[in-house]
Amino acid sequence: MTLETTRRFLEDLLLPAGAEALPIHLIASADDAALQALSEAERAWVEAQDWSGKQGSVLLLPGKEEGLGGVLLGTGSKDWPAQVPLLTGALPSALPAGDYRFASPLADPELATLGFLAGSYRFTRYKCLAILIRTDRFERDDGFVLTDTLDRSGRGHGVADENRCGKFQGL
Repeated sequence: MTLETTRRFLEDLLLPAGAEALPIHLIASADDAALQALSEAERAWVEAQDWSGKQGSVLLLPGKEEGLGGVLLGTGSKDWPAQVPLLTGALPSALPAGDYRFASPLADPELATLGFLAGSYRFTRYKCLAILIRTDRFERDDGFVLTDTLDRSGRGHGVADENRCGKFQGL
């Protein structure tokens, strides 16, 4: 894969400028201007959750009617880009499916986006090869066959049937 092909593929993962998306606010501390710019209800929610801008902490803000209204990412300090340049990689695993945009000014928007995209990546190619000992088989309501297995440590895992490995991410 060439660099140009990779760049086009990555651009397909990004929303066009101005698209409707939930805001992600980067918060360094309790007195951060971005936190003070939130609505009174949002600030009350943050206080009720006892959330601070601790580095890597994520808080989902409720929407006005229902659902998600926005996201807070704690950076721990204003100089987070120099200390932890890929900190935004903590977001994907904490967020529900949806469209998101950075609402806070970024020192390096491309690096912040790269961090987010890198945090979205999951290497699952060899997960199904972890099947060592079959101990029980059962079917879920949707007909999807699971196999309960033990790994080398003796811990049990739900593993997809080998023929359907790519469709199950429950490991």
